[in-house]
Amino acid sequence: MLQWLRDAQPAVQAAAIAGAVALASALIAGVSTAFNVVVKDRLDERRSRRNHDQVARETYRKYADPLTASALALFWRLREILHIEGSYQVSLGAGESRFERYKTESTRYRIAALLGWMSALESELVLCDAQPDPSVGSMRIALARVRDALAEGGHIDVLRFSLLCALWDRQHDEESLTSAGRKVDLALKRRMVSLKSEAVTALSEGDQQAIVREIRSIVHDLTQPMVGTSIAPSMEEVIRVLSIKEAWLFRDWQRAIGEMMLVDTPDGARRFDVRGFRAYTTLASEPGSPDQQWIQRLRELTDDFDSSRDPQFDARIGQLKQVLTAIAQLIIDFQASEPSRTSIQSDALEAARRIVTPTPAKALSHTRLDRLLDRWILGDLRKSSEGLVDAGPG
Repeated sequence: MLQWLRDAQPAVQAAAIAGAVALASALIAGVSTAFNVVVKDRLDERRSRRNHDQVARETYRKYADPLTASALALFWRLREILHIEGSYQVSLGAGESRFERYKTESTRYRIAALLGWMSALESELVLCDAQPDPSVGSMRIALARVRDALAEGGHIDVLRFSLLCALWDRQHDEESLTSAGRKVDLALKRRMVSLKSEAVTALSEGDQQAIVREIRSIVHDLTQPMVGTSIAPSMEEVIRVLSIKEAWLFRDWQRAIGEMMLVDTPDGARRFDVRGFRAYTTLASEPGSPDQQWIQRLRELTDDFDSSRDPQFDARIGQLKQVLTAIAQLIIDFQASEPSRTSIQSDALEAARRIVTPTPAKALSHTRLDRLLDRWILGDLRKSSEGLVDAGPG
């Protein structure tokens, strides 16, 4: 090729060289253009990601103050109910005094308001198409913990089944404990629906005996007898186990309550606001309102609530304690995310840290059923349900 070029006429040589130069220039330009396109796409992608992250951070920042204020309001109320001895709110919802009625309604409102601010944040993030941002990850997780505490009830199914097995001297398969607990729970709930009753204790003696026979048959089908002398439990003991009170706010119910509380404010600093106490109580007092079913869910969580009862037989006590712990962690995480901008006072932060710090186990009691419950508390029965992260239907 080179020899041919040397032997060619000067005009041909010039044309060949010019063509080669043009071809090389075209190749270089093509490669440069492709490189520039790739670099531009990468830069645009990084810029877009930074913009999304910035939107997420700014959105969390816009809602951080009302969220923490709402969380603090519920934190102080639940702490008062669950941790202060001799509190007037120990029988929340059971009293008839004006003060008790206010406390009951106020507590429902504070739960609804926090769910409202959580829904407001989530809705605005969706509207502005903000993607998950690692810098607000701890805040997002803290909010998820609150929803989990309100919704998760699978451990109660396990507790009920384990206690029934212990009362009837039955051995159960550890691996299938969760599914067995669900089967008993489903049978119990369906029978209560057919009897049009919300409490086993409200049934007639004949209906109680029938439901105990049915549940006993199911438990026996799922278990094996223990070796040794069997001591038949009393009807009262079995009914007590079957009467564990629950009021889980499943996740979709929480979102419905949160949406019920939203007020659209497109011209405000935030796209959404949350109903105040006056607007909420007006809504709650409207018998024909389509939102009454969500108000009723809140009532179920607080009606006839007494924190001095045995928490194993009113799951709402443990539920609200978990909510209190989750809110305490939320307060800590929101403060840690932007300590220079936080509105959380030092006394609230210290109180939240004390709630999150584990407390010693309660003193053991001495009745037969209470000894079984103590075994559950100390881990002998509970070990069967370790690792259940999302056991409930919430």
